[in-house]
Amino acid sequence: MRPFIKFFGLVLASLLLVACATQAKYQQMLSSWQGKSIEDFVNTWGYPDQTITALNGDTVYVYRDQNIVSFPSMTTPGYTSVNTNNGQTVITQAPSFSSGGGTFYYDCTTWVEFNKQHIITKTLFRGNNCVM
Repeated sequence: MRPFIKFFGLVLASLLLVACATQAKYQQMLSSWQGKSIEDFVNTWGYPDQTITALNGDTVYVYRDQNIVSFPSMTTPGYTSVNTNNGQTVITQAPSFSSGGGTFYYDCTTWVEFNKQHIITKTLFRGNNCVM
């Protein structure tokens, strides 16, 4: 029974940590770069994955983050316990339990647009892993 409790304790702790990371915080962080130098942004984020030209002539840096995570399935074995107390016998049984398993795809694409003066004018993002 202990491995079962330990496993779900780890899952719960992970979910609580992930719950603190939100797209709203990611948007707030990106918005804080507007009006700042693209050179400072690159010093923090690194070089972009792609550079494109917007319709208005501005330059757009594209940053992509993609992860594939596979989780193994887990089986907790069942058990039977027999306890005798004051002549009374109690038999407790628990079946085996299988959980988990699967592959998850996480991605985030971020666009940072800046003008000819190298000032960031717009930031956008899309994906299921754009969180902070």
